[in-house]
Amino acid sequence: MDEEKREKPKDLDYCARAYQLLVDWASKRGILDKWKEAAEKLTRKEWPDRMPVEVVMKLPEKISHKKAAEIMSRFLGIPLACKQKLEICGKKKEFDMVNTEHRIVGDLKRFDYKGTSPGALEDNMSTYIWLMEKLEALTGEKWKKILVGWGYHKFFEDYARNYSPWISDVEIYFIDNNDEVHKIR
Repeated sequence: MDEEKREKPKDLDYCARAYQLLVDWASKRGILDKWKEAAEKLTRKEWPDRMPVEVVMKLPEKISHKKAAEIMSRFLGIPLACKQKLEICGKKKEFDMVNTEHRIVGDLKRFDYKGTSPGALEDNMSTYIWLMEKLEALTGEKWKKILVGWGYHKFFEDYARNYSPWISDVEIYFIDNNDEVHKIR
């Protein structure tokens, strides 16, 4: 059989498609250059001591609401109750982190690109901000309002940058894989 007429093995088509998907994925996240640089180092056998998180994109381990409340309690120096309901306009709404004595209310949001559209999570975050603002308006007292992100940090940074004019005095934090808290806004 002639070399030109021979069909390519299906495995090559699959590999080419997988490679293209990986390139598209890296491009959309703005990390294609870092990914290519890391690939070049690996092919030259220049193994870095530690790959940048953006290159590896290792998903964080799951964090419970209780653990997030404990981490934020340590960070703020104020105990936060987990999953407490507060009354807003005659309806009970559950928040992930609450201290009524110190007037702190917050919610944990996770985003890791596993089937969740960014628009849907942005809407959900905006809803919780709106509810926190309603709580403050209805009680007539100032509350510290916090959103705590976990998962893909860039999403939360982008949200803070894009929606900053509309989210008043809400503080946005991020918990990394080492349980370290980073203030985004």
